[in-house]
Amino acid sequence: MRLEPIEVYVLDSFRLQGRSWLRLCEITENCTINRRTALDEAVTRLEDDALVVRTFEFVELTDAGRDFLSMAGFDAREHRLEP
Repeated sequence: MRLEPIEVYVLDSFRLQGRSWLRLCEITENCTINRRTALDEAVTRLEDDALVVRTFEFVELTDAGRDFLSMAGFDAREHRLEP
């Protein structure tokens, strides 16, 4: 699977925060409208690739997303968002 740089940026946000869920505003904070739109589209593409799931204001890594990041040395399995 080949990811666009902005999709890598979204996934890297999970690594930087050290958990497998984020509020969408944590990914898009301090962004211009155009950048926020691009990030929202990137999250949608990552949803289509089944790497993340979006619920209301949260974005959470799926098992496939956690596996993808674990290949980069980040293990987020114990940091799941509880419903």
